[in-house]
Order: sequence, then C-alpha cells, then structure tokens
Amino acid sequence: MRILRTILFILLILIILFLLISLFLPSTVHVDESITIKSTVNNTFSQINNLKNWQKWSPYQQSDQKMLIKTSVPFEGIGAKQSWISKDIGNGSISIREVIPDKSISGDLIYDNDTKALSLWEFEPAVEGSKLTWSIDVIDLSYPFGRWAGLFMGNNIHNTIQRGLNNIKNLIESNLITKPVIYSSYGKTSEVTESEMHSMIMLSIKDSCKIEEFSAKFKEMYAEINSYIKASNSKQIAPPFAIYHSWNPKGLSVVEACIRINKYLKNKGRIVFTEVPQYKIVSVIHYGPYNTISSAYDFLEKYIKNNNKSIVNDPREVYLTDPSLVNDSTRWETQVYYPIR
Repeated sequence: MRILRTILFILLILIILFLLISLFLPSTVHVDESITIKSTVNNTFSQINNLKNWQKWSPYQQSDQKMLIKTSVPFEGIGAKQSWISKDIGNGSISIREVIPDKSISGDLIYDNDTKALSLWEFEPAVEGSKLTWSIDVIDLSYPFGRWAGLFMGNNIHNTIQRGLNNIKNLIESNLITKPVIYSSYGKTSEVTESEMHSMIMLSIKDSCKIEEFSAKFKEMYAEINSYIKASNSKQIAPPFAIYHSWNPKGLSVVEACIRINKYLKNKGRIVFTEVPQYKIVSVIHYGPYNTISSAYDFLEKYIKNNNKSIVNDPREVYLTDPSLVNDSTRWETQVYYPIR
C-alpha cells in the first residue's frame, strides 16, 4: 500500500511539473529560411501567387502523391484557397490573405487538428536574381499538450520549408534559358525565358492614340480601371500590363491597358472583364526607360526566329516598376513577352 501511495505521489508531482512548465512554454513556433534564385522577382512571385503552380513544387504534395486537392476560384491572389485530404500528412487548407505584388504573399494555414499557422513569402532583388524568404508561424498552441508538441515542430517545419524552396529554385531555373546580357544605348535586356503564363482574370480598356500620347492615354485608362476595382471591392493582384495590338509611328496605334484582379466582375462601360486561359510565352526583362524598350523586342524576336517558335498573339509589356515610386528611369523593369506555340 505504501508503494502504491509513493507511486501516486510521484505521478502527481510529475503532472504538476508538466502543467507548471507548460505555463512557461511558448504558444508559437517560428521558422524561416531563404534562398537565392537566378530569375527575376516577378517570375519567382508568380510561381507562388498562383495556387495551381503548387503541385509542381509543394513539399506537402510531394509527400503524398495520392493527396486529394481542391483549388477554388480565384486561383491566384487574395482570396485564393486550396484544401487537401491526405492519409499520410492529414487534412488542411491554405488561403491567401494579403498580396503585395512582387513584395510579399501572406496566407493562413489550418490543419484538421485545429493547429493554425501563418505563412509568409517575401521577395526582393538580389545580385544573382531574386531572394525568396519563406516563414511559417504556428500560433495559438493549446495548453498544455500543444505547447509541448511545439518543442518538436521546429525541425520538421525547417525541413519542409527547405524542400519547398529547393523545389521552387529547381523548377524556375530549369525553365530559364540564360543568354548574354545585351548593353547598348537602348538600355539593357537579359534573361530569355520560356514559360507558361497561367490563367488569369482581368479588367481592360482598349483604345487608340498616337505614340507620343501613350503616357497620358495609359494613365487615363489605368485610373478608370482602378476606380472600378475600388468601387467593386476587388483587388489588383499583379503589376499592370499592356497589350500592343497595332503599332503605327505615323498614325494611331491600338493599345489595351490591363489589370489582373482577384474576383469575377461584370463589364462596365468600356471596361471589359476577361478570363484568360493558360498559354506559353517567351519573355525578357528590359531595364531602362520605356522609350528604349525596342532593344528588348529586337532581342526577343531574334530568339523566336532562331529557335523556330511561332508568335500566336500580340506582344505584352508588364510594368514591374511603378514610375511614381522610382524616379530614376534607368532602374525601371519591364517584362516584354510574346504568346507562342
């Protein structure tokens, strides 16, 4: 009897210690890792912003090939959501909460055991291309068992993040065709990339004007689209871009101002809503003012010809740098691309 009382007393002490120590254990776990990728910030950003891309690099999906995945509309940007059912790693979901184009993407993770986490991807230029930092914060760990479990989560999360970053790097760099950088009086152009332009939903305005009126005309069209986006409680999820339908140095050129958004909207006046399917592109990044961009087209068209590609639609320009935020035009970055087959 005395032995039994001793055992019970020891168990009681251990339980009290377990509970007391739990009070001082953190209710959160933070892990972050970074990697440098030989590609532009925008290209790296695009791989993560569209949840349809995740099957190509996600460490979770690679851990269970039989995982059932459901991705809801919109597929990218704020409001995008993906859920999964897995016997190996459990069920869960992630939803995109906040997007700052080419800067950061924030998401909320929820697992079927009520564990919650915040996922953050941050993008910044680097000497060799772009730097990607992925951090995960597990929050609100329950008392007492969740806090004890948190002591052992860090290493697993670290390995998961590291696998994911390496997958993204390999995916992007394997699709990158590196060419010598061209320098001239027309600016600088580098990195020919063959890739997929993923499906998108967008608002656009098509109009015509003289070449010297481009700046004023685009400012007018983008302002009109942005007013509609604001009034409809929608969000811009990527840098603005333009489609050049025709080019006439002596007369009127037909251009289209476009902004990618996060939800379906109706046409309004001359503003047109369009759902664009996925298509192949060949692209370059041009560094410099817009009036020097002809070198990018020359470089790109030469590559298309030499590699037996066929242009299937009008050229596009994605304005990666906001001139209102960067006064030095030599630092402006513009992605120029052609849809191809």
